[in-house]
Formats: sequence, structure tokens, C-alpha cells
Amino acid sequence: MGGPGTPKIVSRVLINRDMKDTIKQTLCGGATKTYPFYEVIVAHELFHCCNVWHHGPSLDQVVYWKSKIVGGKKELLEYDNPADIDAPYRGNRVTIHPGEDDTLIYAPDLALWDKPFPVLMGNSWGPHSGDENCIMRYSNSETRTGSAPNIRYCLVWECQEPVGQGLCTSPTGTGVNEEGRKTGSRYGNCASGQGDCTDHICVNDLYH
Repeated sequence: MGGPGTPKIVSRVLINRDMKDTIKQTLCGGATKTYPFYEVIVAHELFHCCNVWHHGPSLDQVVYWKSKIVGGKKELLEYDNPADIDAPYRGNRVTIHPGEDDTLIYAPDLALWDKPFPVLMGNSWGPHSGDENCIMRYSNSETRTGSAPNIRYCLVWECQEPVGQGLCTSPTGTGVNEEGRKTGSRYGNCASGQGDCTDHICVNDLYH
């Protein structure tokens, strides 16, 4: 509360006592990996008390996928606002791929889409960007844009985010965010002035 910044502007740090000690993520290719989680969350929040910020502004958003009959054909639509789901002529057609596999497509007539399906979509230069091993990077994105504006890669089950365990020394994207990656960088480099978290650490109120 009061941060991010140096200690003088932080009044308290609140951590959910029910937070899991570890978290298991299913990464691309089907491999699963168990990460320390509670201690990462605590360190992440304490670094906010030492002038360390996220890798980018909060550009991520929750979107809703739902199937609908359009022109006599069942289509899969994406909505930014759940209030728009039942309104006519709202929503954008999307094609959803399992994981980051362009050869497979989730069919619009799956029962999964009969009800609005909410997913957190990570965006470029937002809090999911930068070095994948930095604890200041978010790791809870459930979908991202693909090779075209209407393409979505669904990360929920088969291609989840790695959880950072250290602090980055550069704003450059690595791992899932690396430029030139086969399926494309997920979220790119950190936003301007963000990242390089090691060099941002400051516990002296005199300097800020």
C-alpha cells in the first residue's frame, strides 16, 4: 500500500495467507514444472518497496469467448465487456489455437464456448514482457494474440507461463518473449524505462 517506491511511501505489504507454496505449470511441449510460488510473491511485493516496478503498465485485460450463430453459422466471438455478449452486432470473430500450434484449431461448436469463457490476455510491453526469469514479470496470462489480429493462442492448459525466480539485468525479452522465437515473441521487451530490475533497487529515501 503506497508503492511502488522507496520505503517512505509504503505503509504496509499485504500477502494472502492462503497463497500456495508452489505452483505447477504446463509449459509448451507438454512438460510440467513446479515452481516456488509463495516466496516469489513475497519477494515481488517487497521489491515494490525498494523502487522496483513491473515490466510494463497494466495493458493486460480479461476477454470473453463465446459461440454465437452469425449468418446461419456458428462462430466464435470475443468480447471485451460481458455486457455486450447478448447484444446484437457486438464481438469480434476469433480463431483460437491450442497452445501455440497453428495447425490445430478449437472448433466454434465445442460445448466449452456455450457459456462465456473468461481468459486473461497478455499484451505486448505489459507486465508479462521482458526476461521470463524475473520475479517482477507476471506469469498468469491465459491467452495472447497470434500472427494476425484475430488469432489467439490459448495458453490455459498446454502452454502456460514460466514463473520467474530471479531479477533481470536488462529490459530485453528472453525465453517466451525472445525476439525471433519460432511462434513469435509473446509480449516483447519491457516497456520503455522498465525492466533491468536489478539496477532499479533503491532503499534510500533520499534519492526519490
